[in-house]
Formats: sequence, structure tokens, C-alpha cells
Amino acid sequence: MWGCRAHWYALPNNLRAWIGRAYRQGIERGDHPSKSWREAHAAALAWIGQYEGTGHEHDG
Repeated sequence: MWGCRAHWYALPNNLRAWIGRAYRQGIERGDHPSKSWREAHAAALAWIGQYEGTGHEHDG
């Protein structure tokens, strides 16, 4: 799962689906994430920042 439970379920379905498609085993250990994973991760962090009104990223 990307991020904590609260942040994961706060994401819209399309972002959760993108993260799911880009996920591959080993990512959580930092095993060379794909470009798609990095883009999905960045998009989710940006969305969470806007959702929370902080304008900055979380470790998610």
C-alpha cells in the first residue's frame, strides 16, 4: 500500500489505480522504482498536499 491508510484512502480512485498498475515487488525497499511508479508517487504526493491544503509533500 502507498502511504498510510488514511492517505491511501484519501486518494481518488484514479491515482490509487495508477499506483497499483505501476507497483512491482521490491519498490517498498527502494529496488529501482520504474518511471511510472515515480510519476504516480509524485502525483499522489502533490494531490495529498493540495487535499490537506499544505502545498507541500508528505513522506506517504
